[in-house]
Amino acid sequence: MRIGFIIIAAALAASLVSAGGEPEEGHPSLLPMVATTSQFPLYEAADLAHHGYPDHQHVYFWPGWLAPLDEQGAAYGFGSFCAGLHTRDRDGFVVEAGRVAFAPFVMMFDADAEPCLVAPFLGFCEMALVDARSLLGLDPVGELTMANPSDTAAYTARTGYGTWRMSRYGNGAAVVQPVGILARRTLIAHAARDLVARWLLDVNGAGELPAWFREGLSAWFAEMGVHLCNYMAGFRIEGSVLMSPTDIDSILSSPADADVEVDRRQYRVARYGAFLMVWQLVEHHGGLEPLRDLLTAIGNGIAPDKAFRAAYGHDLSELATLLDPQLTGEPIGVEVQPRNPGRPPRAGG
Repeated sequence: MRIGFIIIAAALAASLVSAGGEPEEGHPSLLPMVATTSQFPLYEAADLAHHGYPDHQHVYFWPGWLAPLDEQGAAYGFGSFCAGLHTRDRDGFVVEAGRVAFAPFVMMFDADAEPCLVAPFLGFCEMALVDARSLLGLDPVGELTMANPSDTAAYTARTGYGTWRMSRYGNGAAVVQPVGILARRTLIAHAARDLVARWLLDVNGAGELPAWFREGLSAWFAEMGVHLCNYMAGFRIEGSVLMSPTDIDSILSSPADADVEVDRRQYRVARYGAFLMVWQLVEHHGGLEPLRDLLTAIGNGIAPDKAFRAAYGHDLSELATLLDPQLTGEPIGVEVQPRNPGRPPRAGG
């Protein structure tokens, strides 16, 4: 058990350890972050070709990063719950054997594990919630209860998922891929944001919307574009990696395929397609304002087609056709562009 978690202590600096070799030109973290004041389209084609899709979810492990401060000047999020393996005294932070909690998040884990090897995920969830409130206008309803298995085998046994699926969520509860493994893969912040977005959509009435929208919005909010594009490199030799909205929905709404290689390919390609659809939606169909209006309407019980038509001038079927990745293509092009967003950018990148 302890071996499964202890790697997080070293993995929190894994981006720096892997910094050898020739750095690529550009860097995903050098692109602007989406903000409530952003004007869309936010990204120029030349900048995307140079830097890849935006990814700011690795800066937490680079020299000089400090936990953010709230309006009262108190630290929150990653780094605010623990100093090394020692818990910090923070109002509302509950630490028990096999359980850490900070409303509205609860994380369960093996009782013999160090709480501070799990608490970083809680911190990333808190930061994700702050951003989701600001960018998407989504507030929590109830608690998100998470279980963190001791190792990958235990995760697969509980979920039926391979490691290409970072969590299994349903009805306010989730099983998360082992935090230490996510940290070593430099996906811990992405996974937290992805899960929090899926949960917030579910508890705010959007859980029955098409999978391309739910999964695509979660992946967009989690800034998964660079990683998803990297995953496509091995699949491009087989042909196009772009799917129709119908195929994307079918795969993302179905149980995991029993053939693990089929599931890995289908899930990653479908998730990339869903990400591309929401990328187009935000970048080229009004930015955050209609998106927030849509989510508010859905949360207020407005029928989906009516809500989408009010926000975008199209019902769901029409909008899916407009956003079809097979028609809109890939914003950064179809060339293989391997990038390591976990490595700090070189000066002047």
